[in-house]
Amino acid sequence: MTGNHSQNPNLPLFSEGDLTDFLLDRWQAFMIDVDNAPQSVWEDDTEFELLDLWFRHNLRVPVFLGTPRIKEHGVVHQPIDSEEVEPRSPLDFPSRIDYLLARKAYLEAQLHRSRFLRLYGIAHLPFEGDPVLFRYRPLGCKHQPPWGSVEGQSLRIRLEWDKSHGEAPANEFEANLNSIYDYLQRVSEHVFSLNRKMAETIEETAHHRRLEPF
Repeated sequence: MTGNHSQNPNLPLFSEGDLTDFLLDRWQAFMIDVDNAPQSVWEDDTEFELLDLWFRHNLRVPVFLGTPRIKEHGVVHQPIDSEEVEPRSPLDFPSRIDYLLARKAYLEAQLHRSRFLRLYGIAHLPFEGDPVLFRYRPLGCKHQPPWGSVEGQSLRIRLEWDKSHGEAPANEFEANLNSIYDYLQRVSEHVFSLNRKMAETIEETAHHRRLEPF
């Protein structure tokens, strides 16, 4: 983000670690389960156990539901300075001059606040998939990560801007959203490769284990 048009109150996404390392850990945990699976798992009449083994490690890349829009708006709460406490009575001050000076400071603070009022807009983007995949950086993504916050099965994007600039900065929102799509596309490529590898491993292991004597 540039200039004073808006500030970013969110945290960067895809920034808690390397996706390759995360997927490697998933693969190793999967192989432990495969190696420790009892012979009964590989029998023809217990395929539901194979599905259970698969779904315990299978990852689903987040897919957004609906059209992303900024639907929630409001005024950013700003702390009140001492100058913004309205003087109630001259009797509260040592002299009338002190009261008038305090009154002047209060009116100037109110004028400044009205001129530089900050607004916010929030988009809630529901999605299907595994929220954990918003946390890790995919290989090849070296530019600044997009931002937002994940709350359950919803991605929350908040923008703040000065009222004097008018409406919410749509170009900033779209740029961040496009960056999220770009990251998710790269995440999808890595996850698809892992999921396919796990499926092939299950199939190969099942073939060999079914040939083993009980």
